Amino acid sequence: MRIRRYVARSLAQALEQVRRELGPDALILQTRQRRRWLPWWPPRVEVWAAWEPQTPGPRAASRGPAGPARRPAGNGEAAVPSVSLGEGGPWLERLLEHDVEASLAWKLVGAACARSRAAAIPVEQALADQLAHTVPTAEVWQPDVPTRVVMLVGPTGAGKTTTVAKLAANFALVAGWQVALVTADTYRIGAIQQLRTYAELIGVPLEVARDGEELRQLVRMTTGQLLLVDTAGHSPHDRERMARLRELCRSLPEGSEVMLVLPATLRQADLAEMVASYRQLPIGSVCITKLDETRRRGPLVNAPCWLGRPLRFVTTGQSVPDDIEAVEGAALARWLLGDRPPPPEGPGSTGGPPQPLVGREGP
Repeated sequence: MRIRRYVARSLAQALEQVRRELGPDALILQTRQRRRWLPWWPPRVEVWAAWEPQTPGPRAASRGPAGPARRPAGNGEAAVPSVSLGEGGPWLERLLEHDVEASLAWKLVGAACARSRAAAIPVEQALADQLAHTVPTAEVWQPDVPTRVVMLVGPTGAGKTTTVAKLAANFALVAGWQVALVTADTYRIGAIQQLRTYAELIGVPLEVARDGEELRQLVRMTTGQLLLVDTAGHSPHDRERMARLRELCRSLPEGSEVMLVLPATLRQADLAEMVASYRQLPIGSVCITKLDETRRRGPLVNAPCWLGRPLRFVTTGQSVPDDIEAVEGAALARWLLGDRPPPPEGPGSTGGPPQPLVGREGP
């Protein structure tokens, strides 16, 4: 693999150089804003890119035109033509400012530009469509199984317990489901009491599972429609607790869902480390929390795309049960492309009225 450095006035210009000279399969290793030693110096962005020797590189231009390069299609993904971004450049900047991983941002905008030209529609509309097409999402659970078991896992401080309470309140009080809670968080001081307080307010039972065998027995005894299992957060480097999570996952019945809860406040490198750590678990879906605490929405794209698992819920504040929303493509585009009004100062929503998480059963 070879590495080359590019310097340009904007990130979009630098990435355009990379794509033009190295081809669409070049890997972006690092991007950074170069320091301005004097205030009148123009801004500069530095990009380090890598490519395999067989991939067209800087010397390929001497061979003459070879037609538009294409990404190899894989995993059901359509090939993306190598096109000039043109007016898509500002949208690339927008996604990168949101901390969307560079190669994902490039893929999204490149495909949107091609779609825009082919369908004669604005780039923004094409990009919204491409986001909905690229980022996997999942609908709200339906009462199509006798008992749906969902276990929430994730790092310390991600908001798992509050998310459990929001889900329990919505499905029990709004939808009228029979909901039960189990906590396997026996490490954190006050964790059991915190969830017990929520359970009493919502009017749902709470049990404690100290190991996989206790969890297996509690699941067998549950007769409700939804069983939510809370777990302890931990460092991605804590092998002992990760082994315990694996044991808990093995205790779940077939058809259960393990939902990875990640805060939107994680920067890209930390998010990648978390995703890599939790890959050893049978993750079935993703929930991004604390969307109200940052204006960077990159985790909404990065986490589900890296894991290949759908984004099911986002949370937008601490209020129970209100500050949680199901995710669909149009909302995802609004959060990332800025079609919504900006959020108010202080705690609250991401802008715009929250949509009901789940409807009530029956008339």
